[in-house]
Amino acid sequence: MIKFAEEFVRTSPLELNHYIAHRFLRIALILFFMVAFAKEAWSQLPPIIWDNIPKSDLELTPDEQKNSSDAIILCDYGTATYEDVRGEYRLVYFRHTRVKVFRQEGTRWANISISYNKGAGDEITFLKAHAYTLQPDGKISVTETRPDEFFEKASGDGDVTVTFSIPGVFSGSVFEYSYRIVSSDLLNMRSWKFQRVLPVLWSEYRVQLSGIYNHVAVLHNVTDSLRINQKMEGVSDLEAG
Repeated sequence: MIKFAEEFVRTSPLELNHYIAHRFLRIALILFFMVAFAKEAWSQLPPIIWDNIPKSDLELTPDEQKNSSDAIILCDYGTATYEDVRGEYRLVYFRHTRVKVFRQEGTRWANISISYNKGAGDEITFLKAHAYTLQPDGKISVTETRPDEFFEKASGDGDVTVTFSIPGVFSGSVFEYSYRIVSSDLLNMRSWKFQRVLPVLWSEYRVQLSGIYNHVAVLHNVTDSLRINQKMEGVSDLEAG
């Protein structure tokens, strides 16, 4: 099973070659404090909307992207926010990933694994996955992953892995999945991979920082300075380490 959406980083991120990195990877990292003006900053629309697939994505060909990969990540969007969940202060993670399949071999990327620590009180919610295929008559067929097609496997240390294979994925299809993870661990924020095994057209991670804690961002395998899109008081530009 390919752990395409695995959240726990066990290996260093794959370094894409110079061309792919500059052609496909656009990084948008938004950091801001939970203060009065944070609401306005957070009101920006997300880069993708669920079930809203542009026809141009379905018609996209590998030649247009000068890409030899059998699939491409159109958008990988995530957020991390501090929220009140049933009267408890929690870190809530959201992720929405959309992938374009160019060749039949690329359908293997529709095998998804998501890990979380159930033993520590974490829970996964609002998990869903769809596949979209452009038919010869121009209509778009939609295949939804049923609840009984999601499977959980627990390990002895409290970790749980949710696995599923998105049905209805063919050469030319677009598929997407999204979920939320509610975590009781307020101190260790989940990492984010801007570079993936597949080329990434757009990667964005929005992080809402709490004024209660001091936060440190650590960057790995970044060759250029990473600038924060939305600069707030007390937040300076991040330099690659």
